[in-house]
Amino acid sequence: MLAMFPRLYPDELLYSGIARYHQRMSNPSFKQTIEDLYGDRKVSSAVDLPSHLQRLADCLDTGYTVEKLLKEHTLLPYYISFLAEESASKANCIMKAGQPWGAVHAHLGLIACRVKNPSYLRYCSACYIEDIKEYGEPYWHRVHQLPGVLVCPQHHKALSKSNILFSTKDHKHSFFPLSTVINEGQVFLSYNPEEWQNLIFVAEQSEILLNGQKQQNGFESLNEKYTESLRKLGLVSVSGKKKISKIIDEFKRYYSEEFLQHIGCEIHFGIKETWLHKLLRKPKNSFHPLRHILVLKFLNADIEMKSCDTVYLPFGSSPWPCLNKAADHFGELTIMECKITSCFKTRLPVGTFSCFCGFIYARQGPDKTPDDRYRRGRVKSFGSVWFNRLSELKLLGKSSRSMAATLGVDPGTVKNQLSKAKQDKKEPNKKVNDEELALRRGRMIQTIHAYKEEGRKAIQKANSRDYSWLYRHNREWLFQQLPERKQKKKSIPRVDWKSRDQKLSKIVEKSIKEIKCYDEPIKISVAAVGRHIDERVLLDKHLNKMPQTKMVLLKYLETTEQFQIRRLEWAAKKIKQEIKLNGWKLLRYAGISSNVTESVFEKIQDLLAEHDNLFVANLKRKHE
Repeated sequence: MLAMFPRLYPDELLYSGIARYHQRMSNPSFKQTIEDLYGDRKVSSAVDLPSHLQRLADCLDTGYTVEKLLKEHTLLPYYISFLAEESASKANCIMKAGQPWGAVHAHLGLIACRVKNPSYLRYCSACYIEDIKEYGEPYWHRVHQLPGVLVCPQHHKALSKSNILFSTKDHKHSFFPLSTVINEGQVFLSYNPEEWQNLIFVAEQSEILLNGQKQQNGFESLNEKYTESLRKLGLVSVSGKKKISKIIDEFKRYYSEEFLQHIGCEIHFGIKETWLHKLLRKPKNSFHPLRHILVLKFLNADIEMKSCDTVYLPFGSSPWPCLNKAADHFGELTIMECKITSCFKTRLPVGTFSCFCGFIYARQGPDKTPDDRYRRGRVKSFGSVWFNRLSELKLLGKSSRSMAATLGVDPGTVKNQLSKAKQDKKEPNKKVNDEELALRRGRMIQTIHAYKEEGRKAIQKANSRDYSWLYRHNREWLFQQLPERKQKKKSIPRVDWKSRDQKLSKIVEKSIKEIKCYDEPIKISVAAVGRHIDERVLLDKHLNKMPQTKMVLLKYLETTEQFQIRRLEWAAKKIKQEIKLNGWKLLRYAGISSNVTESVFEKIQDLLAEHDNLFVANLKRKHE
């Protein structure tokens, strides 16, 4: 156990505490400091997610447990806020036990994520002064190093950047205290007031995540809350389908393109499957916390999603009143269920309410005031109670106007319903006269012989009176005499699939070549091609009707391994233009995990030959 280790300050990075320890001990080298703390000179430094914490906790006094270091002095609580419990637990284990440098970053998906860490360590000038007054020295704050946090959540001032690189890949065994850095200036020079408020929101909500104040939500629960908030903004249909195109347009209006680009969350116009699409669908994978924060701001909610907790009910909750004025329970809350559909013209919700008395009415929502619950739109069915009351009033000799006032309808409706009731009262059938039956049968047989070739419709049209009479009184005999129904001619296909196949095959081949020319590789799949040419449904459902198009697709479609190999070649070419090629950088750019198949392993081995043989030796291979 170490005799002396500086006390870690509130929200201080573990990296900062080790830097201050090195400064106080005046060790001749950083590796000596690492050996003092970890008992091994090969442990690498990391600003955000350091590993081998169990070794470090064993060297320090009992006040610093592994859990305390993880929770209060690393960025791990921020990154596991939206993770499944199993995945978060695995990240904890990696940081405790210690694995190769970058292992926890790969597990959390940070290597392949487009949201990047800041280039340099940052600090708040106001916090700098306050820390010197209270603790006698400044230190690196965790919250200032989070992606997208460009202002201090406490002082609402733009952060200043130092000359210390955030990434430790070029100085894996170095630790630099804040007191020794050179001020490089503030991150931002100017932003409009609205975007400035967005930056403050991002900083404050990021700090809440970092401090572990957010309750864990499962993927299903999170998606339900997002859906309810979108519904309140009119961005979800009554059936629950999200209006993705409209959401994207509204999101782009809410955040400027420059703002999103600056924090690494841009939405490209030419891509139909953006990160926002995937996040708002039922998420199978985790997404960067910064993206969740942006979505929450757009939905006018906070990290606790308090405004999302209430379920969207356009007509309120049950029970609802029965609006049948003929019933004794008129106005009472007797209806327990409401069927919600959408208006064809306005797309607004329409509620249909059915009472046990048979009275069914519908009205358009959503309700805006409590009085709207007693608003009746169209009556779909009056029910037996209403009709019985109508009959009683008729027998009493009431006028149409009086009956209408009593029943809660207009006089025209009363007249219509009385007329229908009169028609429905069928008179007893008169006994069929044998002579009339024989006469009508004879005439119908003559008509059938005359129009037999033309079919049943022609016979009915030629002698409609006898046909109708026999249909009511002697239907069985009539159907025995009529000719067989003519088979309907097969309809001519409306789509010329052969012609469409020829045209589409050329479009598909051209589309595949265009996709391959993108700056960043996209896997050649039926879905990708369908999205590119805006014919996703056609290719998904009718590909078998277009053999030529199918042949072109089969020629170019890529397996996962083939796509990974192509991404590796692209990544290697891109990295060589900027920096020296190494293994972890190659996998990060290519977006590939460290567990690969044999063919992908061979490609990595070929690309890293004479560059990073040690990385290749430690690479895992899947058993095929």
